[in-house]
Amino acid sequence: MKPVLQEMKNSNPSFLLYTHYESEILSVRNGLLSSIYSKSERIAAAVDKILQKRINAINEKGIPHLFEIFPWLLRDLTNLDHDQAHDISINWLALYLYVSFLDDHLDIHTKIEPDEFIAASFLAQSSLINLFKIVNNTKYESLFKESLILSAKYELKDVIEKAIVHNDSFTKTNSATGKNAILLACAGALAASAENESDFIIDLTRELLFAVQLLDDLTDVEEDLIQGNITIPLNDIVRDCKLTLSSSGTIISLMIQSNSLHQVLVRIESSLSSVVALIHASGLKIQQSNSALQYFLVMLSKVSNLRLYIESIEDSYKIISTSKQEKVIKELEKKLKEIYCHT
Repeated sequence: MKPVLQEMKNSNPSFLLYTHYESEILSVRNGLLSSIYSKSERIAAAVDKILQKRINAINEKGIPHLFEIFPWLLRDLTNLDHDQAHDISINWLALYLYVSFLDDHLDIHTKIEPDEFIAASFLAQSSLINLFKIVNNTKYESLFKESLILSAKYELKDVIEKAIVHNDSFTKTNSATGKNAILLACAGALAASAENESDFIIDLTRELLFAVQLLDDLTDVEEDLIQGNITIPLNDIVRDCKLTLSSSGTIISLMIQSNSLHQVLVRIESSLSSVVALIHASGLKIQQSNSALQYFLVMLSKVSNLRLYIESIEDSYKIISTSKQEKVIKELEKKLKEIYCHT
């Protein structure tokens, strides 16, 4: 393993959280494939291809995807039965694979293999039917339906308008939050299965939607630039016609000078602070050592420290020597890797 990748894995809270829930995640993957295999070996083989591509992408970057971890994170904060969480997570994973399959082809326009196309359709159909059975005739049925529509609406808007640059970088806030509403739909299934913490599950998920998208955008800032996807972190530097190179050092440098990096971190910090406050105010008897709580606390600390670091150097950054700027960039890259995560 490359030293840089190993260092990131040792310091990135999302990877450490994945490690904590790895046995559950692997069990869910096997459960999904087994359930499909009993119906159709060919479809199961195609689903396995989609899953392996996703796993390879995760392993290549060393950054796990929170979508797959999220149900276990919520389960850790509530009294939800382990078997219930496992069964819901199988359908959650199926929907995640379908969404990520679409996302990959929307972003990079790769050739769609017929077997994978059919398998993705099967994943969407089966997962949505099974998740709807859980929320049907509960107070979360309308939330489930509305979240699916919202997610599709803003995913389409994001694709159509991805190259548009706005005067205000946070104009895309609704799109950034809305396309992650699929998380809220899945959380509705968990909430419908919980005894006393159902509203807490929804409130926490709502609070996280924008933050996790911003974290995802920071993680993918170079890829988004190459693909012409002007995300919130990139908007200001492209708007001001400052971006002429595509090296990460240049992008980060311009994000410092335009204040876009600081603004994004402030929003993420505010969201994570609200999540921690929700947990403490929930009345749940959550131990300080709880892995989910620790994840949010550590992420909040790292984001806060990064924001303070930027505030300490942003006024002098433009006037310091090139060699000192390079040292700042290296330090920032290191700190950013510690908060990288994907949705």
